Amino acid sequence: PLRYKNTDFFREVFRFGVPIPPTAFPESEIWLYPQIDEATYYLFAESETSDCFEVTQTNDLLPKTLTQRRGRSERGLNIAYSALMAMRAIYGELALYHVDYGSRFSEISNYADYQEMQATAAELTGEGGNQTTVGAGVGQTRTVTSDPTLGIEAPNEFVSRMVARAEQEDKQAAKRRKENTPSQYTALHDDTPELPVAVRTARFLTADGATRTEVYWGVSASDARLPSGDDEGSPPPSLIRFSAAWQNHDRSQTRRGNRQIQLSANPERENPFIVGPSLAFEGSSLHHLSMQWTQHQLLRSPDSSIGGLGLKRRFTLARADSLRPLRTEEQGLEMSDLKVLSLRDSVLATTANPTERATPYPFRRLTPDTPLLLSFEVYHLTYGPNDRTDYSISYEVEGQTQRGWTRLLRGQDTQRTRTTMTREGTSRRSDEQILLDLSEIERDEPQTVRVTVRVTDEQTGTTVSRSLDFILQSTGES
Repeated sequence: PLRYKNTDFFREVFRFGVPIPPTAFPESEIWLYPQIDEATYYLFAESETSDCFEVTQTNDLLPKTLTQRRGRSERGLNIAYSALMAMRAIYGELALYHVDYGSRFSEISNYADYQEMQATAAELTGEGGNQTTVGAGVGQTRTVTSDPTLGIEAPNEFVSRMVARAEQEDKQAAKRRKENTPSQYTALHDDTPELPVAVRTARFLTADGATRTEVYWGVSASDARLPSGDDEGSPPPSLIRFSAAWQNHDRSQTRRGNRQIQLSANPERENPFIVGPSLAFEGSSLHHLSMQWTQHQLLRSPDSSIGGLGLKRRFTLARADSLRPLRTEEQGLEMSDLKVLSLRDSVLATTANPTERATPYPFRRLTPDTPLLLSFEVYHLTYGPNDRTDYSISYEVEGQTQRGWTRLLRGQDTQRTRTTMTREGTSRRSDEQILLDLSEIERDEPQTVRVTVRVTDEQTGTTVSRSLDFILQSTGES
């Protein structure tokens, strides 16, 4: 049950002569089913005509007296302020349970704090300014503020906008719930091993200075194949749904994205690895990513066609916290993260645009004969006297032994392992690719390999680097 009706709630909402009784706020509950999907949650409120609870919308938790559009009269501002205080309490409770309410609560709370701060300042200084006093009686007046020059709305305008926003976002949440909630669910398969998803992120800088964070992921086809049912002769086809939420540093802003990929009954017959569709988010602050993969069995119709979404069979979560934005131009030399791409053949690396024929490779394990391409971008290079940039790129491969990290391919192969290339150009940013060739490394057992790429601006001597870790298997290892 939601428990926002405390002493502060009644004092702020009712003591200023607003014509609503406490019973106008219905008893309410929120039910969440994170084991099914993040989008699967329901808000309930007690019906006006019975003691039963029914699915409701956020605006229905407030009486219509508070959600109706009001003018800027003293009475309208007073009622709107009560609506603001009620919203702050209700959304403050809802935000504790689900991220969908966090952004709305943050905006409401910030606006209410501003109103209270301005009221306190007006009381201390005695200056009216953009303030209006509403209500009547000792201890029952409020001071409300609006300032169009600063984009500060009057309470009646703010409340009307939040009511409209809640209606729109509740509709979007209902649509996501319908798309991501199967028609039936059982806990019978809750002990099924998690889907072992491989995921990597890569940050890039956009032309306008924002950081674009890409999420790319995959799973081995053998791991994605569902086991046969008791009375089925072959594994069922399935659908993997990938959803991600981007949040800014204090989690007051949330952006969402989702992708899905349909798999055949025996996906390993088509490709040993499945690389799903990626997602990307843009922002300019420290940010966090929450990711979820849900694999559903697909139902078969009598004619063997796909008949709809069935039971959830696998469920996996991952997080990437405190991802920093890339440096802006004023902060000097910068480079993107290393994005790993796979090629069908290492010869493709010599083509004009190798990335166009490459596939993202999110997996950590690889064999020495796996042709990989490291793709990255360099930013904020410095022009020299001839209006050209001059920079060098080096990459080094190290392996972890019992003695720690050591450079691989000693002796004659050191050139291959620690390679330095000098570049010149006319642009302050550059797209780069490096073919990672580990074909001559021979190991009897898997070992961790670290690849480090360094970029040095020869005009300033500034260096920036990025690293990736892999698990190198022997060529014959499955």
